[in-house]
Amino acid sequence: MESAYKIFKFRSYALTKIIVFSMECVVGRLDTSEQIENQRKRLLIITFAVVGCFFLGPFGILSILKGRIYLGTVLLMFMGIVIAIAWNVKKIDQLQPISTFISSILFVLAMYLLTLGGNEGTGAYWTYPIAMLMIFLVGPKVGFYFMAAYILVSMVFLFGNFSFVFDYSAAHKIRIIAATISLLTLVIASEWIRFGSYSAISEISKEHQSRANTDSLTNVLNRHGLQGSLT
Repeated sequence: MESAYKIFKFRSYALTKIIVFSMECVVGRLDTSEQIENQRKRLLIITFAVVGCFFLGPFGILSILKGRIYLGTVLLMFMGIVIAIAWNVKKIDQLQPISTFISSILFVLAMYLLTLGGNEGTGAYWTYPIAMLMIFLVGPKVGFYFMAAYILVSMVFLFGNFSFVFDYSAAHKIRIIAATISLLTLVIASEWIRFGSYSAISEISKEHQSRANTDSLTNVLNRHGLQGSLT
């Protein structure tokens, strides 16, 4: 019991240290809204890669050891792709295409776990955090289309007559769809609020910066503005 607690404590400590170190590595000077949004996506990708090492890796290996080779291979392959992207994420300037690519992979992974049931039908529960991350990575605009497609495809597979879909009960299927719609709607709403608040703050920041760099009477660059334009 004591050894298990020590292992858990070490894992938690290591996970915290890795996330903090990763954030310190990618945090730099952020001047524009695009840079800040890219920074947010970098931290999401790195955090997901680190967490994936602690969860997807062991689950993938355990699935292979239990004879579920296909499931274990899919989990380990997905983990490898995300780690490779996270390793080079600081070198990438435009992260929206990468975020869309990862969200597409998350879409496929969630569909795989939902339709095949994962390990004894528990795959449906893992789809909730995966679907949330799928939307967080791309933002509210693109995320809305991901959400609509995900819900539609889920309903088609769950309520259609497909032999490969896990045998959920009728009540369980309704609960899965209802929970998914509720959760993703809240995520989209929170993302829209964040995006709107951030846009308002950015506009105010630009206005203050403009006032600090220009003379209020002549509306031309002052000494501070000239120094900034020359550097």
